Parts: sequence; C-alpha cells; structure tokens
Amino acid sequence: MRILIATGIYPPDIGGPATYTHMIAKKFAAEGHDVFVLSYGDKQASFSEKGVQVSLVSRTSNVLVRYMAYFGQLWRLSKHVDVMYAHDLVSVGLCAALVRSVRSSFRLIIRLGGDFLWEKAYAQSFTTRPLSTYYDSSKNMTERFFMKIYKYVLLKTDHVVFSTSWQQKLYNRFFSVDSSSVIMNAFPDVSPCIYDSSERTSMRRVLFAGRLIELKNITRLCQVVSSIEKVTLDVVGTGPQKDSLSQYIASLPSNVGISFLGYVPHDELLESFCSYDIIVIPSITEVSPHLLLEAIARGIPVLLTKECGLVSAFPTIKTFDPFSDEELRMAIESLVDNATYNAYRIAVQQIPHTRGGNDVVDDHLSLFNKLLA
Repeated sequence: MRILIATGIYPPDIGGPATYTHMIAKKFAAEGHDVFVLSYGDKQASFSEKGVQVSLVSRTSNVLVRYMAYFGQLWRLSKHVDVMYAHDLVSVGLCAALVRSVRSSFRLIIRLGGDFLWEKAYAQSFTTRPLSTYYDSSKNMTERFFMKIYKYVLLKTDHVVFSTSWQQKLYNRFFSVDSSSVIMNAFPDVSPCIYDSSERTSMRRVLFAGRLIELKNITRLCQVVSSIEKVTLDVVGTGPQKDSLSQYIASLPSNVGISFLGYVPHDELLESFCSYDIIVIPSITEVSPHLLLEAIARGIPVLLTKECGLVSAFPTIKTFDPFSDEELRMAIESLVDNATYNAYRIAVQQIPHTRGGNDVVDDHLSLFNKLLA
C-alpha cells in the first residue's frame, strides 16, 4: 500500500500531531508499505528516514504562498498513492480536499485530534468558551468562513478518524460526517517509575509540559501554584507565550518555586517524569492529550482539565474546572497530604495501559483496507 501522510508539524517540531505522525509513519514503513510524509517546516527540505520519504514546505512564507506550495507538493505526491491521510481540516485538510476534488484515484481520510477553528477563535479572543460549548454560540464572519471550509473538506472526505468518541459526537451534532470511526491513541512504550516514598521530601514537584499558548491556561496554573506552600512547578515547552511566560515567572518573588525550563527534547522529558510528583494538564480544552497517556504509562499522578475528551475513558483521573482557580488550588493541595497522594498514585498505577503503537497501526491498516476494498 502507498500511504501519503499530510500533517502540519513533524519532528523536529514538537507537539502531539508531530509525535503521532512520526510514530505511525515509521510503523507503516516497517510493515512494508511505501510511506510519504508532507509537512510544514522551518525551511523547505526533503529527506529519507527509516524508509519514510519526508518533504517539508517552508512555513515562513505568507499564508497564500504557503498553501499554494503545500497544494503543489500534495498534487505531485498523490499521483500514485492509495491513501491520503490528512491531519486537520484547514492547514492541510483544505489542500487535500482540493486535490481530491480533481483526482479520485485515492481515498482521502482526515484524522481529527483537535479543533483548528476553536483554537484559532480562542487565540484571537473570538470566544472564551471551551470546545464542548463553542459550536452552540453565534459566529463572526471569520468563524463562518472557516466553518464553510470545514463543510467543504468534510464533503470531499471519504472517512474521518477521531481520537475520541467525545469529539466524534460533537462533530456529528454540528457537521455532516457520513463515515467516521474512533482510533484511540497509544500509550508510550516506557516503564513505570519506581517510587520510593522514603526518598521524597515534603515538597510536591509539579510539571507542566506542552505548547506555550493561551488555551493551555499556564498563567492560571502559575498563579495558583504561587499561592500554595510546599509545591514547586517546572514549566516545559515553547511557543508564542514563551517570552511573556518566562518574564512573568522571572518577576515572581524568589521564594516562589516556579521555574521556566523552555524546550526539552521529548525523550529527555519522558525520562524526567520520575523526578516529579504531579503532572497538571490545565488546558481550556484538550481532546486527547498525549501527556496524559505518557503520565499514566509512567505511573505519575495527573490532575486533568474537565474539558477533555478522555475524561470518561479514565474515570480514576482527578479532574478540575479549568476556569476555576479554587478547584485547581484544591486539587493540588489535596495531593500535598501524603496519605491522599500515595492512594492516588497507586490508583493511577493500576490503570491498564497496554494499548501500543502496533495496535494503532493495525487499526489503521484494517480501516484503509476496508475503504480500498
């Protein structure tokens, strides 16, 4: 099978979509399939990596030039493929749909693990709502324009893959999705951390890791942690809020234990989990955060936003309202108590986490073969 993966980011870029597409591309190639990846990058480039042919379109150009270049590359690469697997509805999905409208020799499959429009609307202050209620509200002209793009792309798509049933149900309410399925993400292949309570101090070390953007709610987390005794926080990541966050953290009193670590390579980050007591995911919305699965696999207690597509999948995980300082503060303070913390850590370690990358690939290949039959 010849598979073309169209994505917005790919390593060395960091983020869930980059991690996901890199993993499935390598595993598709290892199964003997011809795999091509097209992504945006810091500069135009082409290279081969473990049997995967990767092409990058420079993201430094303006939007129109960038999209035209991406469309041209998709057109060239799609000539002999069986499946085009696009990973959003706009930045790559629109180009994929345009190619599909004039070339019907392949199946177009869209994977959704986030929501481009809601993220854009939140970043530009069009909305303060979480994704769960965003589509219930009225839309401005820009939002209506992007919703037309959504509907056009979905019309040209043969199948939509969601990472959670939560988002699948949401889209079935507001868009015409004729054919869809859910393929859940994989847990990383890592060993649980060995926890020795005798080696722990009375301090709780908290970690935030992710893209530094407003919807990740990092400033709220910093403000809450700064008011709690016996808790420190490390902020890991990069993104548009990097400078403002680092300056804000640097301006805090010296006795506030909040540190900005910036970018940390993914493998090093996973390895460092064992030195932390709590991982907090405070986002206004997360559809299917890889960080949650990584924390569970490592056996690290997680505090998770209630606005998440995986809440029902992991009822053991403690959640909080991302709009409430008080709920977040109470959730963190509850784990300062040793008995509560140890009981929760044991509960997290008992969550089954056997689903791996091979299961994800098997689910995809089964779907692709069914659509090609």
